[in-house]
Amino acid sequence: MRPLLQSLFLLCLLGPGPALAADLQVEDPWVRAGPPTARVMAGYMTLHNPGASDREIVRVTSPAFERVELHLSRVEDGMARMIPQDALRIPAHGSLELAPGGYHLMLFNPAAPLQPGDKVELTLQDAAGNRLQVSVPVRLPTDGDAGHSHHHHH
Repeated sequence: MRPLLQSLFLLCLLGPGPALAADLQVEDPWVRAGPPTARVMAGYMTLHNPGASDREIVRVTSPAFERVELHLSRVEDGMARMIPQDALRIPAHGSLELAPGGYHLMLFNPAAPLQPGDKVELTLQDAAGNRLQVSVPVRLPTDGDAGHSHHHHH
């Protein structure tokens, strides 16, 4: 079994480099603007996977932040909790919405104050090591952003 897994891993490494970019689509990415002294910000987007296999985002990095974590907001026992996630799974032929009140990115310690209209670069990495770079605007939430995960599903 191990040689088979190693072979599959090598095939993934030798396969087309921009596989994540070709297979995964990002819709409406944004980072919530905060006060100039904000040390933690949140990022949102919808990830679409037109491929035949589930995809997992296992890491997100950005030169604009010290670190980025994957999180899920959930109400448990009447208390809102943020639960760190090891990965974000995008089902085959499906999508995953990162939105206020659900899955989201936690962006820690911005390198510089960010204001509405600024853009930050995020690099999404999947379990196979493929990367997708996304330019994300910083903006204030709109009325449509206040809901949970009931919009932008196809």
